[in-house]
Amino acid sequence: MKLGFIGAGKMAEAYISALEKDNEIVYIEKNIERDEYIKSKYRVESQKNLSYLIKDSDFIILAVKPQNIEEVLTEISKLDIKMEELSNKIFISIAAGIKIKTIEKYLNKNNIKIVRVMPNTPAAIKKGISAYTLNDNIKSSEEIFDIETILKATGEIVYVNEKDLDIVTAISGSGPAYVFVMLNAIADAGVKNGLTKDLALKFAVETFIGASYLVKQSGEHPEKLKDSVTSPSGTTAAGLAMLEKNNIRTVLIETIDAAYNKSIELGKGE
Repeated sequence: MKLGFIGAGKMAEAYISALEKDNEIVYIEKNIERDEYIKSKYRVESQKNLSYLIKDSDFIILAVKPQNIEEVLTEISKLDIKMEELSNKIFISIAAGIKIKTIEKYLNKNNIKIVRVMPNTPAAIKKGISAYTLNDNIKSSEEIFDIETILKATGEIVYVNEKDLDIVTAISGSGPAYVFVMLNAIADAGVKNGLTKDLALKFAVETFIGASYLVKQSGEHPEKLKDSVTSPSGTTAAGLAMLEKNNIRTVLIETIDAAYNKSIELGKGE
């Protein structure tokens, strides 16, 4: 497959690194330092001509920041590219909060094929999870197979209705950052009580990994697993009591709500 990336930031790099071996990849990146980095590290072609990139690619990955997507779509809409050419392309957007109808509106073409995806940063090590949805112009099983092949290169994928992508963004898209904060706080507590930072962080990271795998592989509800490790008047019970005292559930729910509302805000005006 021929893949064209508009933007070569961290998330684009995750896809490039996973896909470069078996695909032809061309990209545009305006930041000179970033462009040189990608060009030197991967077997890909750096391009300055947007029209060439689109004409020469089967899949166009919109990998710019949400605040820059309208500028990019406007530029694409002004290119001298025939409708027949564009209708054979598939546009894949990984811009958070940007709805399919926005892309359709700017390109002003009713038969453009569009995929909207919400990946997350563990995609960089092929341990990501991506939610995706399609517009009505993508119908063939072959197209869907190719789309899923691209997305699966960075981890697990789940098809969702577009209306659910904002909450998915808040949970899995932004979620790694919440985990990083929690890991660092737990490690800091270890340092406070005598461990080195490296050792404390190792225990915290492996505990998160192990607990997550236990939920995934056992099929048990997290609440049941929590109860199974909590002895009366024990250390876990004391720690959990402090979490409840400080309204940890409320804090986490409000954190997700804030990210959810921001994702909705990014997609307003469409």
